[in-house]
Amino acid sequence: MMRTSGGRSAGSVVRLPDGSAGAGLAQTVQNGALMTVQRVAWVVTVVALLVGALITLLSHYQGYAALFAAVAASAAINLRTHK
Repeated sequence: MMRTSGGRSAGSVVRLPDGSAGAGLAQTVQNGALMTVQRVAWVVTVVALLVGALITLLSHYQGYAALFAAVAASAAINLRTHK
């Protein structure tokens, strides 16, 4: 957990004596849910494709770089959260 110089955690909210949040800050809620294996697999796939696009672009293969980027964008669709 990250700490500030005052010893409080970086995500904590300073409370005034009346119980309200100070300086216009609202209480924050942290998402404690773990990332699923399926989501990790899609993130790894997208990152690998973007690295491949960068490598092929630096090797002057613009067509293949565009193809890698398009496939990465297609894979990234699976990372959207559903509400």
